[in-house]
Amino acid sequence: MHLIDWIIVGLFMAFLLWLGFKLSKKAGTSTEEYILAGRNMPWWLAGTSMTATGLNASTFLQDSRKVRQDGLAGLWFTWQHILNGAVAAVWFTRLWRRAGYMTQMEFYRDRYTGKKADFARLFDTVFYGIGVGAAWASIGLVGMKKIISVVLDLPPTISVIGFSLHTDIVIVAAMVIIALVYSAASGVHGVVWTDFVEFFIAMACSVGLAAVVFGEVGWNTGLRDSIQGLGERGDMLLSMVPAWGPVLIYYFFVHPIFTQGGYNPHIQRMLALKNEREVIYMVLYSQIINFVFKPFPFYVCGLAGIFLFTDERIIAELGSIVSDTGIVIPDYERVYPALVTEYLPIGITGLMIAGFMSAFMSSFDTNIHNAASVFTNDLYRGYIAKEKSEHHYVWVSRWFMVFQTVFASVIGIMVDDILSLMMIGLALPIAPGMVKLARFIWWRVNGLAEVVAQVMSLFVIAFVMSPIGKESILSLMETIGVEGNDGFFVTRQLVLILFTSIVSFLVILMSKPEPMDRLVAFYKRVRPYGWWGPVVEAAGEEYRNRESRPMLVLLTIGLIGSVFGAIFAVIGLILALWGLLVPSLVIAALSFWACFYSTKKLYPDGGEVVGANQVAELSKR
Repeated sequence: MHLIDWIIVGLFMAFLLWLGFKLSKKAGTSTEEYILAGRNMPWWLAGTSMTATGLNASTFLQDSRKVRQDGLAGLWFTWQHILNGAVAAVWFTRLWRRAGYMTQMEFYRDRYTGKKADFARLFDTVFYGIGVGAAWASIGLVGMKKIISVVLDLPPTISVIGFSLHTDIVIVAAMVIIALVYSAASGVHGVVWTDFVEFFIAMACSVGLAAVVFGEVGWNTGLRDSIQGLGERGDMLLSMVPAWGPVLIYYFFVHPIFTQGGYNPHIQRMLALKNEREVIYMVLYSQIINFVFKPFPFYVCGLAGIFLFTDERIIAELGSIVSDTGIVIPDYERVYPALVTEYLPIGITGLMIAGFMSAFMSSFDTNIHNAASVFTNDLYRGYIAKEKSEHHYVWVSRWFMVFQTVFASVIGIMVDDILSLMMIGLALPIAPGMVKLARFIWWRVNGLAEVVAQVMSLFVIAFVMSPIGKESILSLMETIGVEGNDGFFVTRQLVLILFTSIVSFLVILMSKPEPMDRLVAFYKRVRPYGWWGPVVEAAGEEYRNRESRPMLVLLTIGLIGSVFGAIFAVIGLILALWGLLVPSLVIAALSFWACFYSTKKLYPDGGEVVGANQVAELSKR
């Protein structure tokens, strides 16, 4: 890079440090301020932060790789989360905010009793809050290593105090330290405000590169005609519906259901909102910018890169990798940074690097902050040091962020395939199967079933990730007739879900439910949906959940339709598919109306179903 580019990057880093220290005084007053911003975070700020967390440095690379490798139909790997997010927001996420928890792990103290509750809480804290959080943080490290090696044109090693070190690791380490310093100093205040700035810098840069690359291939009509000229491969790239079979069934019917009720790092942002209604606003806003605004510059670069960087050129100049199915393929994840070096001028390249760094740090800071939050609140404060000062707990959170940074960095140094690491990150939370969902909708679920599902998930994960397990998955794929990366991912997920679900369901049938007094207290606090008949009778009719089910269904459909309508409208625009553009805009408009109409009906008097005073009183238990 030119000196001007380096100056731009340096100024950007200095600004982030200044902002973090500016917000540090307010964050240090209490753990509620440090973790939840006093439960007064605006929905648009929380939504941007949540989206920025998903905009990792790896996102540029993996999204452009995915669309080039598997076409538009392959994007259902990402679009499945639209269904998941809509169902979660309406039927589950609002319940977390209604309960008034500090972290998700507090759920266990209310739902279960005794040592089972303690074990389940500690397991999820360590395995998901810390372990999975480190995995997601490390994904950005892998992406930044590839970006640095392609874009910065630096020697592979440099000398630091007499030691020869890999250049990419040294530069990534510097960014990690900066992200750690400002996020540890300022807590969630610094994390969300730096996320806000970092997100829009990253997006401005990605849109700029996409515009340049788009012009190189003749804009929308040129790109469409070029893809159609590829024959059968072009038809595959433009198809937006995956072939009917287990993959489609999983994306539409299994994943949106079995991911509900379990650990989700984004819930920490929702717990920081003012009330339940703002959860709906936040989800609609974040779904639009996450699935409509954010990814399409990467899709343009991925499709245009087919013609600007051929497979032969990638292998010769950028390298190759071995896929999950054992096939040697070009390393498509290196194409995006190669487009930066080839098509952006001096100065703009510096902004683009700042954009990559923004994406990386906005994800990294959130993941290490979430890990510190659950460690401090659910492990350290809950079991190690219960009666310390708020100042003490804030400093414990800060020091744990240092540990989590080192943990994530070790993973990032050891791994080199972003998509495979992301698939592992998606596999782990769903491994316990149906028990995470069932504990919200069925009163019979008990702590023993949860513990058994957690423990069994470790053995099943170890098996499917082993060489023998991989061979078994490939053999099963042949039996059920699926293929490709998505087929491998889905088959592995189904094995995880089915095995642990069957075992935990048998445990539920053969054991007693939790004590009725505990179930009644939980129901009064959360008011969940589903099969809670005996508990409602014991609690009293005044506590029955009476929200309009038709309005809840309309809201769910509205959230899904607004995002998919907007997505297909943008696809129609960038590929000059006018017959797709117009009806998609109509669907999006009607769906937006459904969202706001149903939300107004559900919350005619404000943003809470359970009164704020009641939540505050319950939170003290």
